[in-house]
Amino acid sequence: IIHRDISPSNMMMSVSGDVKLIDFGIAKARQRVAKETRTGILKGKVNYMSPEQLEGKKIDGRSDLFSLGIALYEVLTTRQLFSGESDYSVMKNIVSARVDTEPLLEKNVPVPLQRVVLKALKKDPLERYQSAGEMYIDLYNYQRTSPLESPQAELSRFVNSLLMLRPEERPPKEDTTDTLRRIADKSKQIINTREVQFQGVKDEAEVPVKDVVQAAAGAAAAAS
Repeated sequence: IIHRDISPSNMMMSVSGDVKLIDFGIAKARQRVAKETRTGILKGKVNYMSPEQLEGKKIDGRSDLFSLGIALYEVLTTRQLFSGESDYSVMKNIVSARVDTEPLLEKNVPVPLQRVVLKALKKDPLERYQSAGEMYIDLYNYQRTSPLESPQAELSRFVNSLLMLRPEERPPKEDTTDTLRRIADKSKQIINTREVQFQGVKDEAEVPVKDVVQAAAGAAAAAS
C-alpha cells in the first residue's frame, strides 16, 4: 500500500510511546477507484508530497519515504521545510527539492541523523532509501548510539507530560507563548525525574505529532 498522505497530522503518539500512522483513506480510495481516477488530481497535503507525485509520475513506496523525510526534518528542526505564498510556490519548491540544511545545524542534529533525513529527501527516487526497511536500519543503528536509555520510554514520558496538564494549561487551538513554555517546563520536569504519573490518563490517549512540533517550536521561540 502506498499511503500518499504521510504528514505530521496523520502521525499519532500514544502514552505508551508508540508512534502510529493513521488515515489510509487516500490509499484505500485509490485502490477502489484506480480506473476512475482522473489525471491531474492531486491527493494529499501539498506541503508533504514528493516531487514525482506533484509531477504526476508513477509513484511507489519511495514517494512515502520522501514525505516521511519532510516530517522528520520538521520534527527535528521545528520548521516547515517547504512553504510558500501559494500552493503553486510550495509545489515549485518541492519539485526543486532544495533542502535548507542550516536549521539542522542550528538544532545540533547529530550528523548520522542528518544523513538519514537528507537521503530520504533526495529528488531522484533512485538516490533515496529504496524501502522503509533500509531507512529503518539506519535509524536503528543511530538509536543504538543515542544517549537515551529508551527512546520509546522518553517519548512516553513526554506525551504524558502533555496529557497531564490541567485543562487550562493545555494548548488551545491558537497556542500562546505562555502555554508552550508551561508545556516545555512540565515535560522537562518529568523527563528529568524519570517518573510517569498517569493520573487517570487512558492508554489509548494520543497526541498528534504536529501538536508536539508546534509546542516545541513555540517553546524554543519563547526561550530565545
